[in-house]
Amino acid sequence: MTPPAAPVLPDGYRYTPYYCEENIYLLAASFQLDSSIVQAWEISVVFVSNGSKLVALWNQKLCTGPEHPVIWDYHVILALRPRRATGDDIGDIAWVYDFDSNLAPIPQPWHDYLYATFGGELTQRSLPEQYRRCTIKSLCHRVCP
Repeated sequence: MTPPAAPVLPDGYRYTPYYCEENIYLLAASFQLDSSIVQAWEISVVFVSNGSKLVALWNQKLCTGPEHPVIWDYHVILALRPRRATGDDIGDIAWVYDFDSNLAPIPQPWHDYLYATFGGELTQRSLPEQYRRCTIKSLCHRVCP
């Protein structure tokens, strides 16, 4: 299923390298001020980490190559899901905004983003345990609506 068109980035949005939480906070705040976005979309800030506080992410601006992930203690992204979506629909129709990603354009469909950023199962199995996430289906995260 193709996700419905996501809101475009606001004119003049700000990006500051190494401050994913601030970048996403400002984007979420901007979206919250737009009543058409608030009426149509659930806006969620997603805090990504794991018990080791060592998360491997691919396709990030700081990656030195496609086979080399960047390791963060945490990462923050914004997810939008249409208000009419329920249950397992999120992966099919949600969007991810990540200013530190090399994936273009921003936003990316949820499933595409997860696979490209957190790697397939073979990639995850090849990582030392402390860098692994749960699975693509059950990514370890905290959602802050």
